[in-house]
Formats: sequence, C-alpha cells, structure tokens
Amino acid sequence: MSAVMNKNFRLVCWFVVVFLIAFLLFEWNSDKKRFYIESHMVLAEKELKTPLLNNDSVKIENDLMSVTVSIKSGSIIEARLKEYPVENVEGALGVRVFGYEKQGVGEEDFSYYFKSGFTGQASVYEVDYYDSGSVRLVNKESGQYKLISFSKDSYEVLIEDGFPSFFEGKAYAGLYRTSGGSLDLKKDWLSGGMMNSGSYQGVAFSLEDAPYETSRLRGLDEGVEHLSRGGWVAFIQKYFFASIIGSEDYIYNYFAYAPVDESGEKDPGGVYRMGYVVESSNVNSGDNTHTHRLFIGPKIRKDLMNRAPNLELSIDMGWFWFLAQ
Repeated sequence: MSAVMNKNFRLVCWFVVVFLIAFLLFEWNSDKKRFYIESHMVLAEKELKTPLLNNDSVKIENDLMSVTVSIKSGSIIEARLKEYPVENVEGALGVRVFGYEKQGVGEEDFSYYFKSGFTGQASVYEVDYYDSGSVRLVNKESGQYKLISFSKDSYEVLIEDGFPSFFEGKAYAGLYRTSGGSLDLKKDWLSGGMMNSGSYQGVAFSLEDAPYETSRLRGLDEGVEHLSRGGWVAFIQKYFFASIIGSEDYIYNYFAYAPVDESGEKDPGGVYRMGYVVESSNVNSGDNTHTHRLFIGPKIRKDLMNRAPNLELSIDMGWFWFLAQ
C-alpha cells in the first residue's frame, strides 16, 4: 500500500514541477511579448510623427504597402506590407521586406534595399514632383530622372529611369542585401524561431532555359551570370520576398555576386548584389527610358502565378511538394 502511495506522491510531484515550469515559461514568454509590443509601438509612434517628405527621404503608399525612397540616391530603402503587422495590436506597423536594422555589439548592421539606373552614370537627385502614391526625382544637371509609382492595387512597384536625350549606358536594377535573417521575423524559440531560422535564403532566377534556378548566398563564391529573354530574379526568404520581373521585349544579363574585400577575398559582412543589366531590346523608346517591375510582397501562390511565369516556384513546399501542389 505504501509503495502505491509513494508512486502516486512522486507522480504528483512531477506534475507540480512540470506545471511550475510551464507556468514560468508562459510568464517569461508573456513578459517578452509585452516587451516586443511596447518597443514596437514606440517605433510606430515615432513613425507616425515623421513627415512623409523630408530632406533625406520620401514615403509613398497604396492600400497594401508603403515604400520609403532615399531622395539623394533614388534607392528604395524600406518597404512595409500593411496587411501583415509586426505585432497583432492596433496601430502596429507592417512587416518590412526592405529596411535597415542596427544590430548588437560585435554584429554587422543589416541592410536590404533596391536601386536602379544606368551603367556609367551615378546621379544625385532632388524631388521634382510628389504625391501620396508616386514621386519623380530629377538630376537637374544631366536631366536624368526617376519616377516611382505603384501598379494599380498591387504589391508591385514601377520604377521608370530615363534621360531626356540619348545616353550610352545600359539600364540596370538590383537588390542589395547584407547577410542575416529577414527583418521583423521573430527569432526566439517560443515564437517559432527555430523554424524561422532554418528557412531557405538565397537568390533565384527564372530563365528561358531554366524555369527555376537557386543558389544560397554562401554558395556565391565566384558569382553567377545568365543571359535570358524575359524571366526574373529574386531574393528568396520565408513568407515575403522581393523580385525584379523582366519582360519578353528585352534580353537581360542576370547576375548575383558575393561581396569581396580590397584583396578580392569574399567578405561575409559586405553587400550581396543580384539583379540584371538590360542588354538589348526590340522596343525603341526614343528617349532612353526603361521601366522596371519590382514585386515586394507575400508568397501567395495564385497571385504569383498570375504575375509572372514560374514566380510561384519561389514558394518552398518542402519534401512533399507534389502533394502541396
């Protein structure tokens, strides 16, 4: 009888210990969640007070997303998706695809942005025209301009680069990114950090002769180049991603390069580059302009299928992809 009582007592003790551990983890997680929310709402309040147009940047938006543009360089330095808040509270900011984040002591700061223009030409811009959904930047010395706007009701940004007269440089567009995890993605294990940290990150191409070709960032030791009509290039990451989509009217030299230091050695702390240079066209623009299509958004299969051939292949369906399809 006493043996049975001892066994029951031990079971009760184990139950109490497990309950206390679960309770402490819950409290710890609740405190951490409150800290996340409070920190984020301070940032959201600061963002609310920041003018949409200031000396350094300008913000444009539609119902789905907001985009911040550096006035001087014309680069898109931040993009937030309004329908996907960072925290599940009213007034929270949308999750970022592009952006900058200060890291801790001893860690490299994170940066991810888009830029475009013409080879052999670096322009310093100023605002020529601005409204809530578009901005036109211009270099008054050369006449080079950049018009950034949204495709109607879409996660797609249109970037028109041009000169008022002929220029020999080739149009280009690129995604520029340091190594590191996606912005605003929770990394602690109680928020799914283990699964989030293990997700695939790398560059992907869709080409005439290869519908889907990928390479991890750490595999870009010598860089890659592909010549193709149409197609697209993207940086692949979990949940949301950015892609530059080509047109059948143009032949592109797609590229992806790892950062290198002054000695030519790979620099893991530098900026990875992926994008395209427009090599030839069967369209005569007459005034040397080119419009780039930049998708910044969630991995929704139906939307991606309708947007560009093979773009839905950017969704990682795992080992059982044939069942997921």
